[in-house]
Amino acid sequence: MTGHTDDGTTAARVNEGAGHDLGHDTAADAEREAGQERSHHHGIRDALHHRDHDAHADHDAQAHHHRDADRARLGEGVPRTAVVVVASNRAAAGIYEDETGPDIRDWLHARGWAATVVVVPDGDPVGAALREAIDGGADAVITTGGTGVSPTDRTPEQTRPHLDLELPGIAEEMRRVGGDSTPFALVSRGIAGVAGQTLVVNLPGSRGGVQDGLSVLGPLLGHLMDQIHGGDHARPL
Repeated sequence: MTGHTDDGTTAARVNEGAGHDLGHDTAADAEREAGQERSHHHGIRDALHHRDHDAHADHDAQAHHHRDADRARLGEGVPRTAVVVVASNRAAAGIYEDETGPDIRDWLHARGWAATVVVVPDGDPVGAALREAIDGGADAVITTGGTGVSPTDRTPEQTRPHLDLELPGIAEEMRRVGGDSTPFALVSRGIAGVAGQTLVVNLPGSRGGVQDGLSVLGPLLGHLMDQIHGGDHARPL
């Protein structure tokens, strides 16, 4: 009887221990599975986070690339270049020193442009200087002189064949503004237009006429460059 009781007690303890071990193992297995599941979820979360981060990085990189490409296309970040063509027989011959060319050059320099001045006689040399500046990739060519009605004033005639399109409103506004200072401004026949990607503007040969013309051109210059190089129209607010 005693042995039987001991055997039963021992068996019960064995069974109890086994059940305890089994329960412990089961809990451990469950904990491991839960840990693996948490690790799995964390892995997915981290992977999604990295994916989103990489996607944002790619998007930002592409946006920067497009902005840089647009800036390069529009010429931002690099100096614009201009050639100032002075049409004057006497200045070209050294009879007197031209002042309008340096005035225009200094005006451009103040706006961050690189500008050079070329002094040529009236007539055909003006057309040749325009062609050279346009073919050389100048962003703008501004002429001064040769816009009146004297026999040698032929700057508009030398300019027009090089233009792909004219900008009559600019020339008309220059005459209107100049007319507030002197009625002689209405005699100027200067024109403005675009040759390829080059802005071409004729200004009168007087310093006052040049200042009036530049006052009209100033607010338009940046917009004209943007448009000539393919920029979109600004949307109204």
